[in-house]
Amino acid sequence: MTPPSRPIAKRSPEPSVIPGGPGVVLALVLLVGGSWAALAPYQPPAPVPASASAEDFSAERAFAHVQRIAREPHPVGSAEHARVREYLLAELAGLGLSPEVQRAPSVAEFPTPFGVTYRSAAVVQNVLARVPGRSSERALLLMAHYDSVPAGPGANDNTAAVATLLETARALTASPQKPGHDVFFLFTDAEEVGLLGAQAFFAQHPRRHAVATVLNFEARGSHGPVLMFETGPDSGWLVDALGSTVPTALASSLFDTAYRYLPNMTEFTLSKAAGIPGLNFAYIDGLTAYHGALDRPENVDARTLQHQGEYALRLTRRLTDGTLSPQGTSSLVFFNVAGLGLIRYPEGWSPFFALGATLFWAALVARGLREKTLSARQLARGLGTFLLVCGGVLAIALAISLLAGATHPESRRAGDTYGSGLYLGGLLAVTTAVAALFVVRTGPRVGVRALTLAACGPWALLAVLTAFLAPGLGFLFTWPLASTALGLALLPSAPGSASWRWPSALTLCAIPPLLIVAPLLVLTFVGLTPRLAVVTALLAVLLCGLLVPLLHALTALRTWPLPVATLATGLGLVVLASLPRAPTPERPRANNVVYAWDADSGQALWFSSDEQLDDWTRQFFLQDATREGQLPAFMPRWGQDFRFAPAPVLDAPAPLVEVTEDTVTADRRRLRLRITSPRGARSALVSLHGAPVLAYAVDGAPGPTSPPLAGDAAWTLWLETLLPEGNLLEATFPASQPLTIRVMDRTDGLPSLSGFTPTRRPPYMIPAPSLDVENWGNATYVSHALHISAHPVGSTARQSLPTAAQPPGND
Repeated sequence: MTPPSRPIAKRSPEPSVIPGGPGVVLALVLLVGGSWAALAPYQPPAPVPASASAEDFSAERAFAHVQRIAREPHPVGSAEHARVREYLLAELAGLGLSPEVQRAPSVAEFPTPFGVTYRSAAVVQNVLARVPGRSSERALLLMAHYDSVPAGPGANDNTAAVATLLETARALTASPQKPGHDVFFLFTDAEEVGLLGAQAFFAQHPRRHAVATVLNFEARGSHGPVLMFETGPDSGWLVDALGSTVPTALASSLFDTAYRYLPNMTEFTLSKAAGIPGLNFAYIDGLTAYHGALDRPENVDARTLQHQGEYALRLTRRLTDGTLSPQGTSSLVFFNVAGLGLIRYPEGWSPFFALGATLFWAALVARGLREKTLSARQLARGLGTFLLVCGGVLAIALAISLLAGATHPESRRAGDTYGSGLYLGGLLAVTTAVAALFVVRTGPRVGVRALTLAACGPWALLAVLTAFLAPGLGFLFTWPLASTALGLALLPSAPGSASWRWPSALTLCAIPPLLIVAPLLVLTFVGLTPRLAVVTALLAVLLCGLLVPLLHALTALRTWPLPVATLATGLGLVVLASLPRAPTPERPRANNVVYAWDADSGQALWFSSDEQLDDWTRQFFLQDATREGQLPAFMPRWGQDFRFAPAPVLDAPAPLVEVTEDTVTADRRRLRLRITSPRGARSALVSLHGAPVLAYAVDGAPGPTSPPLAGDAAWTLWLETLLPEGNLLEATFPASQPLTIRVMDRTDGLPSLSGFTPTRRPPYMIPAPSLDVENWGNATYVSHALHISAHPVGSTARQSLPTAAQPPGND
């Protein structure tokens, strides 16, 4: 006989174990105080005045150099660029140093995100000065580039770093005691056009063999803290020195790991490739001023300049008093924690820490299941709902990105917007509100402990994966997970338990995660721009999963008002950030107009990559005459559409292409060409069509022999410094194929044309920044082509031709 079945009692979620009134107060203190403590160290130090001791770094003294150097754009090859070089030489000589100029040809090739090869060459002029040390066996090298882009004066990129090096050199020479080792100050040339100056130094300069350590200084914005974001090989000892020497140091192995996967390079790339230990520094906030007309001295933050100087001077003194050789060279995991400075430990420890935190979390889950305080259904429901919340937040972030791009013309080029902090505030507020609503809705059904343990699941997975695959960023998931698990272990299981346990648990679940993650929310948004707001949103919603006890405490008394108010505030910030605003001189609108004249066909065009015309560009593109399409004759590198319209013919001489030597051996043919610009252009784009280029050299410097990318419509080369006597290009190609050589020389700015006088550009309209494909923009181009017929197969000849200019149209 079967006994009668008993009804199964339903397990109720645990009652609230956090007192209502005190819990709200503590939660507010922890949220506000923890966020403030996390972000406070990310404020740059106060600038030191010029009246400070001569042995100290003074941002005020350094800023005087910024004002004198960044008066105008000074791209490589320009007259202003030559003035800046003479200024550097005079200032260094005034310190009692003996600066030298390294003049050398340099060639570089890089793949681009657009599927084409960027190939450039220049005769660079690096400036090098040595502060003698007590030992000359090994040297510390401080490096910064002194050229700017054509679109702006380069006050931040990279005059601020140049000024930092000048002030550091002055402080060293003002000290009565010599540094322990030689200190080299290298002001590199032609960084903006392919890292050409650094390449020339590390490949050719005899002093390169003495360099034991490199400190490189860069900028990708106009303000904010200076970050140490990249390390060289065997540089763990340098990270140790950084953490113990510079109290305001901000660094993370997460930056170093992530940077490897970004399509960005600095001159530090060359020292790193040479196997030299080193550290790379930059500040990244204020991207709207980057590479453009807003990069002026008044947009340099003196606090940021002081921060950069503290790195340079303090590290120089510390490193040159040591051995300047790797000591304990293992790679480190390192990150900042407010109040504790720069935490660091060997990468090899990362898997053990991650596994320990994950096992601790798993043990809590197992204990709850064993003691019947948790159920698998609760965990599954909590995790499933949390993942839906994550998906919803990512969808909101994507919508914010699209909205920012649609309402801010400046975001098209840089991805950033004026006042993008409003978008960040709105995104974080909306994320917090959605997470709080998730807690209010799901918490009573699942329980705070179960809900938090479920939300810890993605953290445990990411902690283990990153610890083994990318140890440099494993800390981001390991330590917040460990702290939250410890807090949950202390969380009382019932009301009335020991009074010290619930505030301790709440603190452990809130403060360490906030201290580690909150600064990265700001830095990822600033670094990746609103265009990739989903990354910041993902990190923010994962953090909210750890803060479930905190959110539960905040909503314990009144469940709905606070999340709804926070949601309304966040949406209000997003709407406010997206309201249309007329451009002003402080928030200008950038545009791009180019003049191009083909001296062979007589065709002259205005063209632009702007999506929309504005008050200034409309005069160049009359509605009836404007067309859209590709311009392979003028822009062979880019397979994109341009807006173009007829333009008046420019009364100017075309570039000259002279064949000085024509050698055929077996199936190969080598041409030696001299390229000159009678109109004194600063640079030129050379393109070769019809035959593959097998080898080449520019002004005696051989070029790399990397295979062309699939998107290369033609072999192209930017000659970034056109010499008065002409530049020599040697190209080897199959003898049996004809070749067309087109040279298009460039001058910055638009030309003065007979019969056409454009209106004056208003102050709220500026030239487009030199970003992405638009590094060619706002310029005047004149082109000329030379056609080389195929050579009969099997014949061998050598012919030296007299130097004879090819007139326009005479091919």
